[in-house]
Amino acid sequence: MSNSTLASYVQISPNCNKGRIRNGKKIAIKKITIHHMAGSLTLQQFGALVARPARQMSATYAIDKNGNIGRYLDEADRPWTSSSPDNDYQAITVEVANDGGAPNWHVSNASIAALINLCVDVCKRNGIAKLNFTGDKSGNLTQHCYFTNTACPGPYLKSKFKYIAGEVNKRLSGGAQQAMPSKPATQPPAGCSSASTSKKCAAAKSFSKSVAGAYTATGNVYMRYVPGQITSDNIVCTVKVAERVRCYGYYTTIGGVKWFYCAYAGKVGYISGKYLKKS
Repeated sequence: MSNSTLASYVQISPNCNKGRIRNGKKIAIKKITIHHMAGSLTLQQFGALVARPARQMSATYAIDKNGNIGRYLDEADRPWTSSSPDNDYQAITVEVANDGGAPNWHVSNASIAALINLCVDVCKRNGIAKLNFTGDKSGNLTQHCYFTNTACPGPYLKSKFKYIAGEVNKRLSGGAQQAMPSKPATQPPAGCSSASTSKKCAAAKSFSKSVAGAYTATGNVYMRYVPGQITSDNIVCTVKVAERVRCYGYYTTIGGVKWFYCAYAGKVGYISGKYLKKS
């Protein structure tokens, strides 16, 4: 069983049942259950939350307000998310950050787009031909409130479920393309080489001596050909937590986040500055 390569951050929670095996039978992934955070946690903050055994909760994936995706369990393991073992044994669960508070609990367009992309990816890899939103727990696109007395996933996300299912199903049937940022230039910055990869890296938009130097990865993170483009075909390699990379001063800013053009293990590509600490 595979995991989504759309995740740019990985921090595995101990809060799960290893393997989707119940009463001696392996349970197939058939559903997606969407939750909201009731707050605006970063991927790292959410990771710290589900890392605590005493919390007794987790989720397979989380999405921050900028549309970045984190993974907190292997899809092969059952998350503790929905107050329903029966649902969670069958479901990939996704926690989505809010960019607004009560009573509406608004979610950004970037997060909705990332959620749709993730749902398409989960469905394709797990043989889910269609997302069926029925408005109750009988469908395969479910809400936390179907299983316990909670307002989750909040009024705004609840209003988007038909739209989410519709967009996912269009893509599953080949009727729509994946949403992604516009493509920047295709040439790597001067003095850097992408010869070790089969694709060319995008040209960096900025240079500053102040950002040059060695950096340490604060979590498992993907190096990407194009900065800010969170798609499965935009991955150079994985840089593991505590590994060091080097930036020579080139970077591109996307959504207020610096993506540093780095060298690592004979490869070059972009890494989000959110997951790097200067050594």
